[in-house]
Amino acid sequence: MSGSRKSDSSDTTVDVVIVGAGFAGLSAAERLVSTGRSVLVVEGRDRVGGRSFSGEVAGVKVDLGATWVARRHTAIRDLADRMGCTTTGQFDRGRNVLWMAGRRRTYSGTIPKVSPAVLVDMARMQRAVNKLVATIDVNAAWDTPGAGRLDAISFGEWLDRKCALPGTRALMTIVSKVQWGCTPGDVSLLHVMRYIRAAGGLNHMLDVEGGANEDRFVETTQEIAKRVAERLGDRVRLETPVRRITQDDHGVTVRTDSGEIRAGYAIVTAAPAHRATIEFEPALPEQAEGLVRTWRMGVLSKAFVAYEKPFWRADGCSGEAVT
Repeated sequence: MSGSRKSDSSDTTVDVVIVGAGFAGLSAAERLVSTGRSVLVVEGRDRVGGRSFSGEVAGVKVDLGATWVARRHTAIRDLADRMGCTTTGQFDRGRNVLWMAGRRRTYSGTIPKVSPAVLVDMARMQRAVNKLVATIDVNAAWDTPGAGRLDAISFGEWLDRKCALPGTRALMTIVSKVQWGCTPGDVSLLHVMRYIRAAGGLNHMLDVEGGANEDRFVETTQEIAKRVAERLGDRVRLETPVRRITQDDHGVTVRTDSGEIRAGYAIVTAAPAHRATIEFEPALPEQAEGLVRTWRMGVLSKAFVAYEKPFWRADGCSGEAVT
């Protein structure tokens, strides 16, 4: 990438060193630079963008990672606008397809119409979710009333306690796998409810029109990060994994394979699981260390198929399918 560079062997002194060149790290760097601070961003991989990654299928740019953006996602929209990136609407006109238990059905709206009993049960579960979501402190989930109790059980256990019907459980499993990359039994109830609250509600989280999947970026999501990195220039170093971070009365020292970076402060934006290979001195608090050991990354995949034309639209279908 023009502007960003691979690690070199020279030691560096800056005001702030940032670990990770995803959107959090790059945004922090851009803001600090705008205030006149000297900054260095170090990234272990050979690219920027974190969980956004671009590719090409049949000559069309596609998002291999993070894709959709909602109207309420004002921060990323503002950043994209400043970087000259544009959005386009996600096509959603027509019926959606559900394939479940060996049967194909079509439906309109957010929730597939599996059966009258499941529809009633889904409405019951949604009311229960909404009631619980309303109690969540989205900015400090740990201050939510009963946070410890909510965090001690999984979303799956909660569904069992609510006596969710098998059809309801199957639909909630689909939601869980799509949103969190795991089954309901592998994700904390507190995390699920906090996520739904932050996303603007269950319907908003799942909807296209007026929802979280309404738009995508024409240039791809990663292109936004690339353009931020271009502006930061040689303040971004790729292929520079961090091995050790030491803090003392004079600031921090970040050790990489190619040298040391001294700074007043360090911002670590890497996910907890990715921090496992970094040695901290003094050691992080036990709760932070616990996240490294127990907070696994979700597992998600994408598959792309290119067609000459969207033939399903002639049959009145949107192209969205759930299985």
